[in-house]
Amino acid sequence: MATSTYIPLATLTLAVANSAVYFTNISQDYSDLVLMIEHKGATGSVQGLVTLNGDGGTNYKYVYIYNTGSSDGSGSETASRHFNTESGSTTVANFTKMEIFDYSATDKHKSTLAHNGRAGAIQTIVSGRYASNTAISSITVGVNSGSFAIGSTFKLFGIHGGV
Repeated sequence: MATSTYIPLATLTLAVANSAVYFTNISQDYSDLVLMIEHKGATGSVQGLVTLNGDGGTNYKYVYIYNTGSSDGSGSETASRHFNTESGSTTVANFTKMEIFDYSATDKHKSTLAHNGRAGAIQTIVSGRYASNTAISSITVGVNSGSFAIGSTFKLFGIHGGV
């Protein structure tokens, strides 16, 4: 049985607060992508917003389940302009691991699976669909308001092999 291997494609650690991070000219040589984010807000709570190929249209559909430790729930979005991460405050970081399957395919929509969380707080699992047959060549991680704090990290991996 083949083993999946994560190949580092890019790592960005912010030296200054910034409201967006860009991964461009993504190689089409892998089966899937994995985006890993650890961020805090520079001056307040910041939610990451992930867009693919610069597409700000309503092509992002997803369902989610969450647990806060004291409550849980679920929901869905059928016409979003991005995929969301959980909010990171100035003192508590948000962690996100998002997988984008068959990202280079041009004959189907792209499936995603993400785990978002904050230490000691909310945990969310999100299953999504990017409703486009276009291969993913760029990823933008922006914010709902404010900026990502210095030291926030953004990593992109390609996955080889594995079934």
